[in-house]
Amino acid sequence: MAGLAATIRLRQTERFPMQAFQRITFDPQIMAGQACIGGIRITAALLVRLIARGKTRGEILAEYPDLEPEDIQEALPYAAWLASDHVHVECAARSVSRI
Repeated sequence: MAGLAATIRLRQTERFPMQAFQRITFDPQIMAGQACIGGIRITAALLVRLIARGKTRGEILAEYPDLEPEDIQEALPYAAWLASDHVHVECAARSVSRI
């Protein structure tokens, strides 16, 4: 039976230039270089996950008192910038055997 194998390549976009993010920092010594808010150990990914799970900004600020409302607001366009990469899927036929 023939199947498809896909290879995904990402190309960075220029829709949101990286320098537009003033509160997102990268430091290899903090959270292994992940995108953090203002050099503290709170990642942009954590903020986006909390919002995606239904936490309000007020709840997040209460749980993480080192944050400011602008920190949360900056995490969302940063996530959009990452998600705006162009994905090119290349498909090639290959055989797939079933056991």
